[in-house]
Amino acid sequence: MRNPDSGFPICRPRRATVYRCFDELDDAVLILDRDNTVTRLNRSFRETFGVSSEAAHGMKTGDLIARHLAPLIEEEDTAERMLEALRCRREVAHAACRMRTSTGEVRRFSFSCRVMTGEPYAGMVLARFRDITPERDEAVRSAWAARARLGAESVFAAVGELVPYGIWVCEPDGAALYLSASFLDLVGRTLEECRQAGWLECIPLEDAAAVRADWRRCLDTGCRWDRELRVPDPDGECRTILSRGGQVRDETGRIVLWAGINLDITARKQAERLTAVRAAQQAAITALGRLALEGAEPPELMNAVVRVVTEHLEVDYAKVLRYLPDEDTFLLEAAVGFDGALVGTRRVEGDNDSQAGYPSLPRAGDRRRPPGRETVPGPGAPPGRGDQERHQRHHPG
Repeated sequence: MRNPDSGFPICRPRRATVYRCFDELDDAVLILDRDNTVTRLNRSFRETFGVSSEAAHGMKTGDLIARHLAPLIEEEDTAERMLEALRCRREVAHAACRMRTSTGEVRRFSFSCRVMTGEPYAGMVLARFRDITPERDEAVRSAWAARARLGAESVFAAVGELVPYGIWVCEPDGAALYLSASFLDLVGRTLEECRQAGWLECIPLEDAAAVRADWRRCLDTGCRWDRELRVPDPDGECRTILSRGGQVRDETGRIVLWAGINLDITARKQAERLTAVRAAQQAAITALGRLALEGAEPPELMNAVVRVVTEHLEVDYAKVLRYLPDEDTFLLEAAVGFDGALVGTRRVEGDNDSQAGYPSLPRAGDRRRPPGRETVPGPGAPPGRGDQERHQRHHPG
């Protein structure tokens, strides 16, 4: 056979020659036949993973992985992903995994596989495990050397300010080593102040006692830190900060540092609250619409209005006032949170705005004001027919 471009004969290497070169590779390599059975393991594969050619030859891919490779893989899902790639004959350029070798040492490997196209190997799959531990160890050493040259705080500052309110690092006992500048600006403290007093002790917090008790529990038990902090900003607004972190241990398992992030989730919490309010409003509208369609009489419907408002919108007080134009007054038609004996009898002058009627109606349990017609001064035009008021429960902060 000749090359169609050059006209020279095509010289194909003998299979024995290819296998000899294949056997001399430093990477651990296996070859699968077209039916996904093991055709050959090279010397490095046999020595690295302790699998003999006789044991593996003719074995299906799934059996090879389940019996010989899966017990060596440290990550639980890596074996499944590896098997899926080989079974589907899907090419993989690089997938890092940690595996134990035949000597018991844990190493990092780069797994790759490809379908061969040249004859006589067309359709066969070549899978390779390249040991990348030396390169990885060198990269880690280089990174730590660079950090030592630049200084830890330079690295923390460069990375931390990419996250709203940045990162934090503490000693094993919780003493602050580093806090991002944006977080210090938020709480109005210096790093030195946080180091001396404790970073959660010297900043203003809602529910401060519970937050500090939770932090102390993490330090005592070594569990993960995960807490939402409510912190007032310099403008008087309250920011919600998701503070998360965990311990950093040395090779002996001893905690040497605590490190984590402070992430601003204020906008997300506001969106969650708005979504909840809209859902409650929609639920109230749906409930009232169902009553109206069922033909409820006006008194029943008005009582349902105040009941549904208090239930779905989580408010303490609600009332319905009916405007009497001939008398220029409002009549209390329905109420929740007010003295029930006043419903149908209590009137409020029509020259008062909707809020003026609120203090003139004694609430349930309040007998300081005698029932009867009562005028409450206040500016504004009279509201429309069927004015409904809702007084929300006070939430601190």
